[in-house]
Amino acid sequence: MKIHALGEGSFSVDSTKKFVPFDPLTENPQDRKGSIFIHVQPFLLQTKDDLILMDAGLGFKNINGELTLHDNIRKAGFEPEEVTLVLMSHLHNDHTGGLILERNGRMEPAFPDAEHVIQRGEWEFAFSGKSSS
Repeated sequence: MKIHALGEGSFSVDSTKKFVPFDPLTENPQDRKGSIFIHVQPFLLQTKDDLILMDAGLGFKNINGELTLHDNIRKAGFEPEEVTLVLMSHLHNDHTGGLILERNGRMEPAFPDAEHVIQRGEWEFAFSGKSSS
């Protein structure tokens, strides 16, 4: 098995729940009081038989309007269409944003041919109306 890190970047998140890009090398966390700091990094697992995506990141787009996640998969040497399995750890936005994309004014699955897997309890909780995420 080979694992590829597909880093989308570092972000601060405050009570608005908006992800604001943050460069830990040049910016001071003290300037963003009340924020938490996260690094968004989906992983691509290459096995003999499958190409497995572990989480789908934020769904941000690059300057060409392409999902950053798709761009990072290509940089790892693969095409997004080659992903056979998408494993979701949980359903927060920073893990699910890259599951869909807008194409020709319509929302479409970003990995339409892949099987998608999430634990039942997480799925039920996400759609119970009890979560604000």
